Amino acid sequence: MAADAFSKTWIEAREKFLAAASAAGLDVETRTNEETSGPNGEILHADLATLGDPDARNRILLISATHGVEGFCGSGCQTAFLRSTHARHVPADTCLVFLHALNPHGFAWLRRVNENNIDLNRNFIDFSADLPLNEHYETLRPTMIVKDLEEDTVRTASRAMVTFGKAHGFGTLQEGLTKGQYVDAEGLYYGGTGPSWSNRLLREVLTNRMKSAERAIQIDFHTGLGPYGYGEIISEYDKDDPAFARAKAWLGEDVTSTRVGDSSSAALTGTTDHAFHQELGDIEGVSIALEFGTISSDDVFDATRADNWLHLNGNLASPQGRQVKADIRAAFYPDEDQWKEKVWARGEEVILRAMNALES
Repeated sequence: MAADAFSKTWIEAREKFLAAASAAGLDVETRTNEETSGPNGEILHADLATLGDPDARNRILLISATHGVEGFCGSGCQTAFLRSTHARHVPADTCLVFLHALNPHGFAWLRRVNENNIDLNRNFIDFSADLPLNEHYETLRPTMIVKDLEEDTVRTASRAMVTFGKAHGFGTLQEGLTKGQYVDAEGLYYGGTGPSWSNRLLREVLTNRMKSAERAIQIDFHTGLGPYGYGEIISEYDKDDPAFARAKAWLGEDVTSTRVGDSSSAALTGTTDHAFHQELGDIEGVSIALEFGTISSDDVFDATRADNWLHLNGNLASPQGRQVKADIRAAFYPDEDQWKEKVWARGEEVILRAMNALES
């Protein structure tokens, strides 16, 4: 069963990935994040493996755990692919690069964010320029940063969000909540004030393992938006961007765009696709997020908000703390075989689309 490639913990996920890479005859390079450690003092690693000729003209980069707790999904797909027959039949002119656990801190701690509360998918901006503005953040901050998790407190905050949505439009609400902010280090969707450890790692991988390619595709696995178990192929391209047409030609007409407005995600700032295109320049390439649905978006947000409160004010060892961690894990990783099988079926489909497109 494909579900066997998925794991209960970050440690188990890493062990399964390393075993699958070894069984496939791959060398693995490990990067240690020395700026942090796991909840039990564990050393935290990201791992890199290359399948195929590293000098192949076509390259595919598969990334897990940009949002740490979402890493169960991407790790499962990476491991399942390495275990599959596909790993033994990679075309001679194609290479797959596996970046396992880009954000090992968030993976180990069951958080979307890294060791500095940075949402990595908002961190890939030009920090030498003025930081992006989120004009609605200050208005919406009280709906995201709550003083406690009492029912009345949470209900009041949620009602304020609905009131804002009715006044300004729910698309504006989603964008204001999630697109990223660079002023509040304790807040949700914080993009930071400089490149994080994981930011530097991804840029290193792109420069050293992808830049010499002629054509390249980056697939960044995510969870938390959309229908249960369905993987939406999300791009950040404008409608008239040649890369958007290329994404549809290579990966299918079901590719969506946050900029066009047909995606379950709002338009974001500082996502991994910015690093992809910044580091690879004029290469013929496409970067997408493969986003798998879990539970309702309202419940996902509630779990994210509660986890933020817990790490600011709560006690992780308390019954309430343990419940919050269980809730955020479930919000981004339904530990159910049906979900895992659906995820791998779609993940396999999209990876094969990428391989076939580059081979043609």
